[in-house]
Amino acid sequence: MAYLNYKKLKQKVRALNLPYWNEGYRYRWEYMSAVIEIMKKCGNNTLECGAYFMPLNDTSYQIELEKRFLVTGRGIIRDLNEIPYPIPDKNFDCAVALQV
Repeated sequence: MAYLNYKKLKQKVRALNLPYWNEGYRYRWEYMSAVIEIMKKCGNNTLECGAYFMPLNDTSYQIELEKRFLVTGRGIIRDLNEIPYPIPDKNFDCAVALQV
């Protein structure tokens, strides 16, 4: 399990070359790094919703709007406005939704 760090964030931002990340990764890192510290205390089974190419943990299970956003290799395509989600109760130690 590997959490995102600032060096990896900058590398991914350069590789993606998307305006959203190019313009805001520095200030986004402030809250992303705080959430990572909380995630480390929660357990190893994390759900990330709408990470937009930048999950905080490379083993997180993802819910994404489009298949191209599933970068961990684990997850489902789902509009988060469609409730209920197809996930059993108490299936994850932590759920994160930062880029939604």
